[in-house]
Amino acid sequence: MRCRVRERLKIDTHAKRVIEKTLEFLSRTINLSCEITKFPDEIERNSPACDALAIMGTRNVAVEHTSIDSIPLQRRDDDRFKKLLGPLEDELAGKLPVPGHYRLVIEMNVIPTGINWDNVRQWIWEWCQKVAPTLEIGGPFTTPRHFVRETPGGFHSRLRFTAGLNEMGSSK
Repeated sequence: MRCRVRERLKIDTHAKRVIEKTLEFLSRTINLSCEITKFPDEIERNSPACDALAIMGTRNVAVEHTSIDSIPLQRRDDDRFKKLLGPLEDELAGKLPVPGHYRLVIEMNVIPTGINWDNVRQWIWEWCQKVAPTLEIGGPFTTPRHFVRETPGGFHSRLRFTAGLNEMGSSK
């Protein structure tokens, strides 16, 4: 069963799509109609409000969308990872040998606070530049020469080179 969305309401964010799909699943599971009637959190900006209000059958329900870390400190580490290493993809684009694509792996829980992240990013950038030309195209006969595991800037990292097409069907 689809969950009807009241007129003029837009499902325009990931959180709203999750709420809509969750309510649709619940609606099918308990075989009741569903209608999303409001997104109070968008209206009430000065105090806490639930994310959605809906009607399931004849009952009013409030929906709160939240995330739960699947591993300890996941959201903290995700934020640190994005701030520290997010710019690296653009900074390294077109600067590493081709064909193929590279995958940089940073171990969990290794990005500390109280350090200069620009310096760490620079260390990792320089390490990638140094290591990439030494790697062979990945395959059954090149293991382990297609990847390196080192600690640039104090981070346990792996840079793996894989030849051929990446996930998007391109060799770049």
